[in-house]
Amino acid sequence: SEWAGAAIVMGSSLAVLFTAEAWNRFGSPKPEWTRKLVHAGGGLACLPMPFLVSSLWTVAGMAVSFGGLLWLGGRFGFLRGVHSVRRKGSGSEFYPFAILAMFWLARDQAWLYVASVLVLATSDALAALVGSEYGVIRYDVDGDWKSLEGSLVFAGFANAVLYPLV
Repeated sequence: SEWAGAAIVMGSSLAVLFTAEAWNRFGSPKPEWTRKLVHAGGGLACLPMPFLVSSLWTVAGMAVSFGGLLWLGGRFGFLRGVHSVRRKGSGSEFYPFAILAMFWLARDQAWLYVASVLVLATSDALAALVGSEYGVIRYDVDGDWKSLEGSLVFAGFANAVLYPLV
């Protein structure tokens, strides 16, 4: 049923969020690692959504709920696994709405949704991790430093994900 599908996706997403939070509190990871665990894991948890949920309104409710939770975590200082990076931004709060937009734009083409979420979840996370660890050539994007190495990893991995689908 619709509600069971929504519960599976939300439960999986919350499990990723709480795993990152536990790792942040009881381990000593770099903040970027726990944030990207939520980024990649949350996106992967949403992959089966078009096979489990059919209503755009259900997905919108999930996006508002999860986006609200992330916003509250940033505003009130919990969810440090997501919000303890030094840079400022609202990317984590907008992420659920990006998933919603992909669900809406893909409509009944599940492969299009899956490809888009795979690129969002994996390529961006991998690029940030590679760029922050190995990036040497840096450039400024709206006050946030990116690396050429991370950008190339993003492009390469996105193409590797999308190539078999087109």
